[in-house]
Amino acid sequence: MAVTTGPEDWQGTRVGFLLEQKGETTEVKFHHSGWPETNNHYQVSCYCWAMYLRLLKRYVENGEFVPYEERLDA
Repeated sequence: MAVTTGPEDWQGTRVGFLLEQKGETTEVKFHHSGWPETNNHYQVSCYCWAMYLRLLKRYVENGEFVPYEERLDA
């Protein structure tokens, strides 16, 4: 999916997921490609995506919901 709105350096990038069945589990491959440069915003975004995917994993595997305000402390 192409990003069309949001921070300027996100516009024109692509975000997506690939799901692959691995036995009784599902592997999630995530990408956010097309960044114009590896700047500070890129680094922060990579960290944030990792945090969101970690919380998604906890939700899917354990039913644990973490409020947005608590995401960095969970």
